[in-house]
Amino acid sequence: SATGASLFQIGVVSALFSVPTLAEPWFAERKNKRVVYCVGMVAGAVLFGLLFFATASLVAQFTLAILLGVAFSAVNPVLSGMMTGCMPREKMGSLSAVSFAVRSTGAALGGFTAGVLSDAYGLGLAFVVSGALFLVSVFLLPRRLQKRMARFSIG
Repeated sequence: SATGASLFQIGVVSALFSVPTLAEPWFAERKNKRVVYCVGMVAGAVLFGLLFFATASLVAQFTLAILLGVAFSAVNPVLSGMMTGCMPREKMGSLSAVSFAVRSTGAALGGFTAGVLSDAYGLGLAFVVSGALFLVSVFLLPRRLQKRMARFSIG
């Protein structure tokens, strides 16, 4: 493995990444969701950048996995709320399902793409690309959603 981790240790990193999802309801209740979203995305970008340097240290990987999980936990409920805020009420159920399917497909394709990049160019490049995508999303996604929200007279 590129990190020197055993399969068990890789499983621990994955589990640590998921633990902060317990905090999602807390993040969902914040008043300024745009700030929560932007801070979570910038934190995710920084943490992915730090993972570039942490591939040799399991303790750093464990720590960054927890922190990255917190960043994702901040972004997920806010993003879901922004998406449903863009939907007409009569189509909210089916559009929510489509939104979830698109996000899940993106996550799967992202993982696959990261694996291809890692095999071809090293693990570090996958982390850099992921961090760059997070940073770009801070500037693109909220503006588009705000325009759509205004169009539906929501928010």
